[in-house]
Amino acid sequence: MLFPPYTIPSIIVRITSISPGALFNPVFLASFLGTGETALKAHIAENDIYNWAPAVPTRLFQGQNDDVVTYANTTTAKATMDSNGSTMVTVVNCNAGTLTTTHDNCIKPFAIDVVTYFKTLATGI
Repeated sequence: MLFPPYTIPSIIVRITSISPGALFNPVFLASFLGTGETALKAHIAENDIYNWAPAVPTRLFQGQNDDVVTYANTTTAKATMDSNGSTMVTVVNCNAGTLTTTHDNCIKPFAIDVVTYFKTLATGI
């Protein structure tokens, strides 16, 4: 599944504000949305962003009000990774202070958190 709860057409509209019908050949689009384009669909499925089990500590940074990547994407990713046997996945919620936890407002807090976390792993620096 790709970016639940979105479908590929809804992602295209969200990112570009353009209808998929205006971007793609109508014959291709009808085939893709139907039972055709199986090779392309198989390649998309091979590149699943979270249907695997991390074997090392993996932190998923997320803002609960993210307007680019929905919070459901993070919770679905963690649940899928956990069900695949990983015990190494942690969701890190954005702390944007008094700001809403949108994508833009969480960039700086996440960058600080990443550096702080990496410092705990660094030795001999």
